[in-house]
Amino acid sequence: MRYLLILLLIVFQTFHGDAQDLSKLTSLNDVVSETSGLIFFDNRVVTHNDSEGMSALYEINPQDGEISRSVTILNAENVDWEDLAQDDDFIYIGDFGNNNGNRTNLRIYKLAKSDFISSGEVNAEVINFSYKDQDDFTSAPNDSNYDAETLIAFGGDLYIFSKNWVDLKSNVYKVPIAPGTYEVDRVDVLDAQGLVTGGTFNALSNKVLLTGYSGLNAFVIELSGFSGGKFSNGSMNKYNLDIPLTESFQVEGVAYRDGTNYYLSAEKNTLGNASLYSLTSNTLGVEDVRLVQVQLYPNPGRESLMIDGTTDLTKIEIYDYLGKKVFEASEMNNEVDISQLPSGVYVVKLYGNNGSDSRKIIKQ
Repeated sequence: MRYLLILLLIVFQTFHGDAQDLSKLTSLNDVVSETSGLIFFDNRVVTHNDSEGMSALYEINPQDGEISRSVTILNAENVDWEDLAQDDDFIYIGDFGNNNGNRTNLRIYKLAKSDFISSGEVNAEVINFSYKDQDDFTSAPNDSNYDAETLIAFGGDLYIFSKNWVDLKSNVYKVPIAPGTYEVDRVDVLDAQGLVTGGTFNALSNKVLLTGYSGLNAFVIELSGFSGGKFSNGSMNKYNLDIPLTESFQVEGVAYRDGTNYYLSAEKNTLGNASLYSLTSNTLGVEDVRLVQVQLYPNPGRESLMIDGTTDLTKIEIYDYLGKKVFEASEMNNEVDISQLPSGVYVVKLYGNNGSDSRKIIKQ
């Protein structure tokens, strides 16, 4: 039921589609098919796998996706590693994935970059923490606001952005960078309107870029003009990433390369392989318009999908959640029979004289 409610909300969200320069660089080696965190430094692209993977960081080649080197963290356990952050001297690994909302062993591993560069086996310092505002640890799979997949280093502290399954917001918690055990305060909240899965603070542009997804839509949120570690007091802009339906939409990692260029990584799912993307952020904010001017209703619907504006259409395709095409027509009329489709979320691909467009629908 929780998943269905999230999907119902997804349909009515508005994005600026194609408002960025996104390109796929390569598929990734299967060893890092669960790529989650991502950083870039010293001309190295570094990632890791998430829950129950090896306690290791992997350097990957951005040209072919192969692994060039791995570094094992000897005193660490990968319960659910979800993100990487960095400052000038250290790498931080967020072991705080918490899909059930009941973990009591949340931690961040801290290791020196000099150790990472010089050895294939290193030890890390440990920052243990709990959320001060959490008093209920009942297991609630995908039904909690205490999951998290995002970690950034900013202003001498660490900040966790939560992945809220309940209200689709993101709570921000401030964590000291010194090893120890802490109860951490919630210092901010962002109305993400989706599941936030990764982030980075770009010191060159003084911006935070968050990644996430809503249903089959991957998105980025760009935060700028903030001050004092309160990220909601600046500008917040959210943009859809135009990832093909045949590729994984689960963008989990983001790393800045310079002031405007980023690497993004997506983990393997039923739609596609784990992949590495390149994103240029100076095109973010460009208003996009619908290339196919039609309306689809009712949404959600049971029997028929009505199309208002078929004179602009040349073809229509419908894909299920797994990326399988379940309907196609090139002779247009105002009604599509969807009564035989199983209940669920579908992507409608619309082709018109000026280009193509995609919409989400729910079959009840």
